Amino acid sequence: MPVPLTLMQRFAKYVVSEKLITTGMKLVIGVSGGADSVALLHLLNDLRTNLNSRLEKSSVPEGELQLLYKPRTNLHLSLIAVHINHNLRGDDSIADEQFVKKLCSHLNIPVVVRSIHFESKADLENQARIKRMEILQQILSSYKYDKIALAHQKNDQAETVLMNLVRGSGITGMGGIKPVTDSVIRPLLTFDKIEIEEWLKANKYEWRHDKSNDEAQFTRNRIRNDLIPWIEKNLNQSAVDRLALQAKTFQLADDWFKTNSVKLLKKLTIDESVEQIILNLDLLKKLAEIQQFYVLRACYGKLSKTDHEFFMHSFEEIRRLFNSDGSKQTRLAHSVWVIKQYSELVLTTLDPAKEINDIRELIIDEERSHFVFLNWRFTLKYLKNMPKDIDNTKLMTNIFVDLNRVALPLKLRIRQPGDRFIPTGMTSEKKLKEFFIDEKVPKLERDNVPIMTDAEKIIWIVGYRMDARAVCSNDTHKILHITVEPVNAGRKRAANRAFNNKEGKNDIYEL
Repeated sequence: MPVPLTLMQRFAKYVVSEKLITTGMKLVIGVSGGADSVALLHLLNDLRTNLNSRLEKSSVPEGELQLLYKPRTNLHLSLIAVHINHNLRGDDSIADEQFVKKLCSHLNIPVVVRSIHFESKADLENQARIKRMEILQQILSSYKYDKIALAHQKNDQAETVLMNLVRGSGITGMGGIKPVTDSVIRPLLTFDKIEIEEWLKANKYEWRHDKSNDEAQFTRNRIRNDLIPWIEKNLNQSAVDRLALQAKTFQLADDWFKTNSVKLLKKLTIDESVEQIILNLDLLKKLAEIQQFYVLRACYGKLSKTDHEFFMHSFEEIRRLFNSDGSKQTRLAHSVWVIKQYSELVLTTLDPAKEINDIRELIIDEERSHFVFLNWRFTLKYLKNMPKDIDNTKLMTNIFVDLNRVALPLKLRIRQPGDRFIPTGMTSEKKLKEFFIDEKVPKLERDNVPIMTDAEKIIWIVGYRMDARAVCSNDTHKILHITVEPVNAGRKRAANRAFNNKEGKNDIYEL
C-alpha cells in the first residue's frame, strides 16, 4: 500500500498538473511573514531545485506521478519575494519586515520591501488590497517576471464565498478565488490552514502572527473567527471543504455563462467603439434573464475595464429601462451610462449631458472644399450639370443643391426650437421635432445631427432628408454637390444609422 503523499509532494503535483507553474517560470511572491506566505515561500524554494528528488523518495508506484515528473531534474524557477509594510501595527510591522528580510537572506531569495501609508481608515481592507496589488503588478512589470504567486488557501476561499454570499455578488462572487486570474497564481488554494501550519511546525519553520487578524472591526475577521467556527460546530464540521467545493462548481458555471455571453453579444451588437456599445434591445429582451445579465456585464466590463462592480442591482436597474416609454437612461459605477432609445440599448462612457463640440454654428466659406463640423467631414464641389445614373441609396450622404434656389451663405448648426422644413416628397412644412420622432432619432442624439441652412431656411437635415425647395432638377445648371462622412462613426450614431439604412424607406428624393 503506497505511503500517502507529503504536503510538498501534493503541492508539486498540484501546481504542475494544473499548469500553475512551468519550467523556467519567474515568480514574484507576496510574503507578509504570516504562516501561509512563509509556507508558500518555502515550498516554491524547494520546488525550484528539488522536485524530482522529493517525489522519488515517496513509495508511489510507477504510474501517473512518476510519468509526470520523472523527465525533469528541477523546474529552474526564478523567485523574488515582495514584502509590503502597511505601517498599521507600529513595532510589529517593523518586526514583520525584518523577519521577512532575514528569511529571504537565509533562503538566498532576493526581496523587495515597499512601505505604504493610508490617508483614511475607511474601508481599510479594500484600500490595502488595491495598493498591494498595484505594487506587485509594478514589480512584475519592472523585473519582467511571469506571474505573481499569492498564498490564499482553502480557508480564505471559504471566507470569500460567505462574504460574497451576503454581499449578493452573484455566480461570479460565489466562485470565490480562482487558482489563476490573469497574472496571478494561487498555488495553496487546495490546502487548508491547519495542514499548512502543521507542515511548518514539522519542518521547524517559524512565521509571524498578525494580531490585526484577530480584530473584529474587519468583516473578513468576523467571518473567519466567529461565523465559520459557529457553522462548523452547529451545522457542518466540514464547512470549509464544502464551501471550497461549491466555489469550484460556481466557477465552472461562471466560465460557461461568460463563454456563452461572448457568442450572444456578437449577435446583439449593432455598433461598437471604445466609448460605447449599442445592442438590439428587441433581441436582448428575448434572452433568459441570466443570459441578459452576463451579456450586459460583458458590455460593462469592456467599457469600464472591470466587471467587479456589476451586481444584480445594477442589472435590475438596467432591466427597468427595457419597457420604459421614450428615451430613458441610468448611470452605473465607473461612469457608464445605459440609455434606452427606441429598439436600442446604448452603454456608453460618454456623458449624455455634455456637449460633444463647442462649435454650434459654422458659416460655409464658398472657397473651401473640405471642412469638419460636429465631427463630420464635408466635401463641396461645384457642377454645371447633373451627373447621370445617380445612386438613389446614397442621397442622404451625397446631395445636389440647386444654387439658384438658395440664398447664400450656407451655414451649419444644430437644431433650434421651432425648426421647420419641407421634406422632399412633401409639399408642406413639418416640424423638425416631429420629423425626428417619425424617423426614430433618439432624443440624446438629435443634437448630433448637423442642420444645413441658407440665409432663410433649412436645406438639409444631414444624413436624413433635404428640403424640397433646394432640390435640383434635370434642368439645373448651377449645382453644389455635397458629400459627408462621419469622422468617428462610434460617436455619431444618428447620421450613421441613417447612412446605413438598408430598406431605403427614406430614399424618396425627386430629381
